[in-house]
Amino acid sequence: MNEIIIERVTALAKARAESPTASMTASGVSKDFFCNLRKNTRPSVEKIAKLATYFNVTTDYLLGRTNNPAPPTGNDPPTAPEGELGREVVARAMTEIEGLSDDQVREVIRYAAYIKTRQNE
Repeated sequence: MNEIIIERVTALAKARAESPTASMTASGVSKDFFCNLRKNTRPSVEKIAKLATYFNVTTDYLLGRTNNPAPPTGNDPPTAPEGELGREVVARAMTEIEGLSDDQVREVIRYAAYIKTRQNE
């Protein structure tokens, strides 16, 4: 479970064009959080909740219980399906942004937001 948390926090930080350390500090979680996870220390509920709030994802997503990071709102547009296809879509997206500069990642995020606004027209 700890490896999943590390992977997801790292990916979420990268999507924000931040380092994981910067994200942990901004969320109120100590910089030693990853180090403790790597030592197989069980994370506290409070730290997982702080990270989930900071990244606007569910705690279930951070813990690897779901592949849908979005908290339910009742009027969410369709998201990638759960299961194998959902994992495939997320893995492909992560592969595509790997190696991009921070500015390029921000541009990809802006473009995805633009596509979503066109979808609602």
